[in-house]
Amino acid sequence: MNIKRTTLLLLSILLLAAGLRFYQVTQPFTDAFSWRQVSVAMMAENYYRTNWNILYPEVNWSGPGPNYQGREFQTVSYIAALLFAAIGQYDWIGRTITILFGLWGIYALFLLVRRLFGEKQALAAAAMMAVLPGSVIVDRSFIPDPAMVALVVTCLWLIVA
Repeated sequence: MNIKRTTLLLLSILLLAAGLRFYQVTQPFTDAFSWRQVSVAMMAENYYRTNWNILYPEVNWSGPGPNYQGREFQTVSYIAALLFAAIGQYDWIGRTITILFGLWGIYALFLLVRRLFGEKQALAAAAMMAVLPGSVIVDRSFIPDPAMVALVVTCLWLIVA
């Protein structure tokens, strides 16, 4: 496949994925995984309002703090807190961060599969990840999973590159 055609198809896949994920991006955290989204939002808010130490994520549900949580490394919530400080605290910020990680994950999957199997298979893999309902739902949720997938797939691609 020539480079221009592959690039055009990949951009089309990424635009479709972005469209599916950005639909109603301002929706409150009342959809799937709402409990997890709310705790990630609480941690982001607590970084922003009280303590910028990324190693001490806090939630609000246990009374007056500090209420530290043993969680994964808080990449997503910390980026959200930084953006809260820059432009204000909005729900769409968290969703946008995870959507961008989701798009990165689709691109990283394309690169990994292209390296291992070829361009046609890579485009098919990217297209599948772009439209699978589970992928869309997870990528538009304010949870750390899209970042984890993007970073792990990127690491795998770098290992085989």
